[in-house]
Amino acid sequence: MEFARNKVKEGNFSINRICQLTGISKATFYNHKNPQERFEEKYVHLKKKVEKTIKDNSAYGIRRIKQALKDKYKVIIGKETLGKLLKIWGLSFKRKIKKRKRSIIQKILLSLSDRTNLLIRTKITKPMQAITSDISEIIFNGGKEKCYLAVHKDALGQMVYGFKVSMNMETNLVLNSLKEALDFLKKKKIKVKKEILFHSDQGSQYTSY
Repeated sequence: MEFARNKVKEGNFSINRICQLTGISKATFYNHKNPQERFEEKYVHLKKKVEKTIKDNSAYGIRRIKQALKDKYKVIIGKETLGKLLKIWGLSFKRKIKKRKRSIIQKILLSLSDRTNLLIRTKITKPMQAITSDISEIIFNGGKEKCYLAVHKDALGQMVYGFKVSMNMETNLVLNSLKEALDFLKKKKIKVKKEILFHSDQGSQYTSY
């Protein structure tokens, strides 16, 4: 059947001729739909909901679109199925995520590259030689809300000494995580050497840090 439909689509045969050659009836030919047509027809009722979700949340990926459909419309759909529909409907290629402009400080640090990164230039051979810190974004409540996790951990063994979670990404988040790390080390009677290296990212939260 797929062969017959493709030949007609390509203009090689008329419907009457291809039906004669293949021995199928015209009714069968007209009523037949290829798998993709059947697949798209099955989910066509979701197209407007998916389009609105993407329009309202242009930065969403498949996972968050899937969760948003469930939360807002009570629609449960598989990740692979959704990805296939986005491709068929041409929706996965229209979304653009705006890139944040780099600050002057970030541009300078980027140009200096490894020369400004003491952690890269230091050979880490033992614990408590360097402590790194970072902030991660956590999405929850079906993509509607987010919070931030700040951690301080050993550069060698990646053991976490302190962490804090906050609904905003301000300096206190980092300071509270650092305080928890120092309190933990003090409780365990681990002496922090004066030459220990504290490494952080380039966020403004570290200004007072």
